[in-house]
Amino acid sequence: MENAVDRPHIRGYRFPGPFNPYPEGYKPRVHGPYDPSRYYGKTPKVSLWDVKLGSLLETVLSADYRKRNLLQTVSRFFARYHARHWRVKNRTFAPLLQVIFVGHLFYFVGNANWDPENTGSRTCTARYKYH
Repeated sequence: MENAVDRPHIRGYRFPGPFNPYPEGYKPRVHGPYDPSRYYGKTPKVSLWDVKLGSLLETVLSADYRKRNLLQTVSRFFARYHARHWRVKNRTFAPLLQVIFVGHLFYFVGNANWDPENTGSRTCTARYKYH
């Protein structure tokens, strides 16, 4: 018997091939409503907090570093962050302060003097020449 992927005229087949917005392992009858912050793959993802210190290097080296997987991981992180900090009933200043902190961090790293010849102090441009 053919499945719905082979016959696009069947009811319930909405998104053909590459235009499907859901991940490959997502099944609505099994998983329920779609959650963008959840991993629907075959093998469960192991959190770095659950890995023992001795097997940390092995876990990091065995991870999948393909571009698609990295983008999906970042997307899941931002979906989880957005759900926990921005889409809440009683919002606090924590997400706003986190965004400001990250902005300051980027500003500092972008403007830092990375010259190894320099001793680490920022030098100001001499605007006036005193006699």
